[in-house]
Amino acid sequence: MRVLAATLAFAIVGTAAFAQNAPKALYNKSIIMSFGIAQALKAPDGRVINPGFSREMIIYVSSAGRLFNRSTGHSAGGSRIVQTTHRGPDEAAPGGGGWQFQGNQMVGGRALVSGATRSMVTFDASFSSCNLIVIFGKEEGKALKTRGIDGVEYEVISMSAVHPSCKIQDGNVFAK
Repeated sequence: MRVLAATLAFAIVGTAAFAQNAPKALYNKSIIMSFGIAQALKAPDGRVINPGFSREMIIYVSSAGRLFNRSTGHSAGGSRIVQTTHRGPDEAAPGGGGWQFQGNQMVGGRALVSGATRSMVTFDASFSSCNLIVIFGKEEGKALKTRGIDGVEYEVISMSAVHPSCKIQDGNVFAK
């Protein structure tokens, strides 16, 4: 879970104008990503819990290169949606996160209570397939903390992304 302070700083910095550099090969396409989160969390009363959680993130790159984003969190087994956010191209992400294109990669970040999540999508040369890597990081000397779906702040004992997947689909999946 260690990452350099520079990585953490990048992960929580974002702007509303993050879509300007979307590769033309991704115009009018949807990027669909998902992963589970395996975690052990320490509650304020000292109990250790292992809540199951998964996240699906969908980004549509419009024919003008603008990004539309939906992120949905699901409780264990996907039985309950616990969080959904929708953002248009001019809306900043919560915690200062957002997506940036860098060559054949798309990188996004999101601040936790203490620490951050960084998602990296690597595209093949034709931008027809992709691979997702998700990492969780903390600042040197500080505990990684997150807020549970119950609103309680937990200290992270361990947290990792499991079964990350990424695919690219023609068109706007939000229009269907």
